[in-house]
Amino acid sequence: MNGVLVPAVDRNEYTAFRGRESWYRLIEVPFDDITPYDEDDRDRLERTDLVLTTTGLETDSDIEPIPNYVADCLKSAAEWGEEFRNDFVESTATNTGEPITEYLD
Repeated sequence: MNGVLVPAVDRNEYTAFRGRESWYRLIEVPFDDITPYDEDDRDRLERTDLVLTTTGLETDSDIEPIPNYVADCLKSAAEWGEEFRNDFVESTATNTGEPITEYLD
């Protein structure tokens, strides 16, 4: 699974995220379970306070990506290198199969 690790989220952003993604259950991911694209990022990863991921398959097919959220995800993906960002774009699609880049402003 490719996932974007957002390097810094303040309390207000986290609260908004939890409100929007309320049907998912968050679980902590041990650092040893994460393989960074670039092993040089391991130290940076381990300086992160906490890594969470969502569980469950529940989705709402009526929801379309929010352009500024897509931009935030792509910016966060780029924080981990251009190769990761490109792979993230290629492996992430909307419910209708469109690439997420179609939703950028």
